[in-house]
Amino acid sequence: GVFDPDGSVTRDDLVRTLYRSAMAFGADVSVGENTNILSYTNAFDIPQGSFEAFQWACGSGLLGGETPVLNPTAELTRAELVAAVYDFVRWLQMDVSVGEDTNILSYDDAFEIPEDAFEAFQWACGAGVIRGVSQRELAPDSGVTRAQLATILMRVDAARTAQSAKEDGQRFDPLGAHFAGQWVNELSS
Repeated sequence: GVFDPDGSVTRDDLVRTLYRSAMAFGADVSVGENTNILSYTNAFDIPQGSFEAFQWACGSGLLGGETPVLNPTAELTRAELVAAVYDFVRWLQMDVSVGEDTNILSYDDAFEIPEDAFEAFQWACGAGVIRGVSQRELAPDSGVTRAQLATILMRVDAARTAQSAKEDGQRFDPLGAHFAGQWVNELSS
């Protein structure tokens, strides 16, 4: 496949990438094995090879919710991406407390962030996982490029690795984050 860094990201791209990331991190992805997602709206639009990933995402609570619409071919917005990544890091039991004290109201478009994604943006900005598209805009309604997704997931991996090293009493070398290249490879397939 071709990486296509400026290409848009669909919900299928995100779900597959998070699923494979969870497996690479050694997380238990069996939570979705018995999740019946065929009753979800758009379940039959899930691309071949992505069904297990969607089962995991729904079974783990990352997708579904009160309105079971999967929309696997829908292009993601930055707000949807940040909310999904926030849910993913909480599912991985990473520390998200940095967002509690993060003020994002200085961004001109802070009030355009959907209510259910505001806490996620606070965490993502505070943790350095996401940055504004400019010094004044977060652009929550804008689409996500594959390069942006890869960058955000590399930052999540670095944060996860740093947290793990801290918990183990080890020094963290951000240049040695072992999964950094995985995101580019994942998005190329």
